[in-house]
Amino acid sequence: MIEDEENLQAVMEDGERRSWALRMTVWVAVLRILQLAIGFTTLVLTGYVVHVFGGDYFHSFSMTFFTFIWTLLFMGYIFITRDYIPKCYFYWLHIASEIFTLLFWLTSFSLLIWECQTWDTAQDAIVTTLSGEEVAAINSLPNQGPAIVSLRVATAMACVNWILFGTTLCICTRYTTSR
Repeated sequence: MIEDEENLQAVMEDGERRSWALRMTVWVAVLRILQLAIGFTTLVLTGYVVHVFGGDYFHSFSMTFFTFIWTLLFMGYIFITRDYIPKCYFYWLHIASEIFTLLFWLTSFSLLIWECQTWDTAQDAIVTTLSGEEVAAINSLPNQGPAIVSLRVATAMACVNWILFGTTLCICTRYTTSR
């Protein structure tokens, strides 16, 4: 664990003190890379669901896509500006962006839960109201089962990413009180 004093008294290459520039510990960097990997996996899984079912009515994919792009921009900001362009790094912008990213992942997670519930309800309605032959015709869509499983896994991964962003937000705001 990095000491607070070392973090707060960091001297950048240009000789100026950057007490507001957070240094990233190794395990926080690993969390950030894990967040990117989970975000990409969530995007791929929801993309597969859209491919199988068609994307005209699948709202979660567009939000997941937006959230992943936002996450890429946010990660680029904190990785590049903090180390290579320190004059462009602003601590409060980092915290605000972290909060927005957390909210976007919460929104993606909520929409994926809604999609799962919609598919479960539709499947129950189909089974209870239609005849066996009609159910078989509707369920003859190729890869329908794996797509539903992919949707559920994407929901779980969005939840994990939301929790990880909450964790990194708590870690970053820990230094707010010492400023």
